[in-house]
Amino acid sequence: MVDARPSHRTKCRIFADILRSLNDGNVRVTHIIHDANVPYERLMQYLDQMKRNGLITLDQGSEGEIRITEKGMRYLTEFKIMEEFGSIFGVDV
Repeated sequence: MVDARPSHRTKCRIFADILRSLNDGNVRVTHIIHDANVPYERLMQYLDQMKRNGLITLDQGSEGEIRITEKGMRYLTEFKIMEEFGSIFGVDV
């Protein structure tokens, strides 16, 4: 029997989706909400956690820009490796 429930993304994948959205440059929250498909309230929690972990920086100035850090770039690189490894064995990361 096939499970008809949609697969849920892991927090690791959501973080990667957010970081991919930021990888093209400094963007605003609404852009990330659309790209990463995350509701505003949850996105704010994720951004706070990502900031505490050093994956992003938040500019509280008038522009409200969010930037990916070098550590965030490394996260994306390592996540891509995990995705490729998982696909070999049919496992979603």
